[in-house]
Amino acid sequence: MSGRGAGCLAATVALALGWCGGAQARNPSFDPPSHADAREPARGALDVRRAAFGQRDLRMVLDVRTRGSWATRGLRGGRSLCLVLGAGGGRLCVVPGRGGRGFLRHVPQEGRARVIPGAVSRPDGRTVRARFAPRALGLELGRLEWAVESRWRGASDRVPDSGFFSASVSVLAYPHCFAAAARDPQRPCRNPSLRRTVYPRPVSGYLWPNAPCRRLAGGGETFHPCEFGVTDAGRTGTFAMIGDSHAVHWRAALEVVAQANRWRGISITRAGCPFSVQIPSRSDLGPAGCARLHRDTIAYLRAHPEIETIFVSTWAQPRSGPMGGTRGYGGGAAAFGAMLDQLPPSVRRIYVLRDIPGRTHRALACVKTRRKKRLPIGSACASRRARVLIPDPAAAAARARGPRMQVIDLTRFFCGPTLCFPVVGGAYVYKDDNHMNAVFSRSLGPFVLRAMRGD
Repeated sequence: MSGRGAGCLAATVALALGWCGGAQARNPSFDPPSHADAREPARGALDVRRAAFGQRDLRMVLDVRTRGSWATRGLRGGRSLCLVLGAGGGRLCVVPGRGGRGFLRHVPQEGRARVIPGAVSRPDGRTVRARFAPRALGLELGRLEWAVESRWRGASDRVPDSGFFSASVSVLAYPHCFAAAARDPQRPCRNPSLRRTVYPRPVSGYLWPNAPCRRLAGGGETFHPCEFGVTDAGRTGTFAMIGDSHAVHWRAALEVVAQANRWRGISITRAGCPFSVQIPSRSDLGPAGCARLHRDTIAYLRAHPEIETIFVSTWAQPRSGPMGGTRGYGGGAAAFGAMLDQLPPSVRRIYVLRDIPGRTHRALACVKTRRKKRLPIGSACASRRARVLIPDPAAAAARARGPRMQVIDLTRFFCGPTLCFPVVGGAYVYKDDNHMNAVFSRSLGPFVLRAMRGD
């Protein structure tokens, strides 16, 4: 991969978990803290009553509530509602667009104003919410100062009345010690308020979509690449993610990697098609379709030498797995290694993400019961590690193949020496019995970055 590369990772991982918002007894608070304005005589509808700004997961969030109702299309002719950034950062204003919809415009202290990609919503007539990527506004990792200011008919209001509030920009902003951060060996961490938390709920984890990916034009009958990460002209490199559905569930983690390093990701995946020369006989594509997908993937990588890094992951099926078990689904290390050996020389770095442990039905029932009774989860619902953590032949193949290939094994964020946990740091880990949900996957992003750095 071209661009900033691994040398930039030390600074980004140091700020990996962002501001530490408080956690509720049932659900952690992901939103930045809200600040009320001092009570003032009622003046205009745009008089600010409450404002919040900060980072939620990968996006900056601005939430403003005013005294009265107003229409977005009315933000013109001297009427404005803006986020004011300290240290000469200028103003980020909500402005009307077509059909009355709002969008964001950055007005720097010097230079021309520009539109900032993001989403603006109006939950009600008194509230405006905006979300945008930190890089869209050129925000650097670290602390920043902010205020909210509104103007109308020669009057104005500001929160706070003087000075600024503070926020921070980081690789990923989750509540303190939430999810994978609770098992970080380099930063031992504990948040007692998460003892009874299960977020998302198991039923929500099942329904929660994987991290988004925009389908690219072209492709073919079986070959359907999509892109994620930084897809505009500001990107500094491109990588590919390859494998079956157990590669797809890593996309939320790799979105963190992509945003931290300003990289574009290309997802080339298909459920039931392990990246191996041994194709399962019961794949939904059929053996011929999987083989064709692999040929197209290798051809795509050869035609795109800018892709210097790839991530590979596949399902390490248990012995009694539904598609041939440990040996039938992709075969052993030799079969996976034979496919890895076909990757073109332009791919300089290959990271194999070791498969995650599975989840038992007993563990799911236990989590549901204890959550309903509001009992701490702890290790009460854990499964024996030897039962749910299956040897991964793709990882074994990579370990035997020299410096171009590296295994990223994050098992310690799921398991201890003898037990594996369905709830980690208040986060429910799974989507179903063998995939993780996007919430927990995203929490692993900073630790994928750390592993790439070699820590």
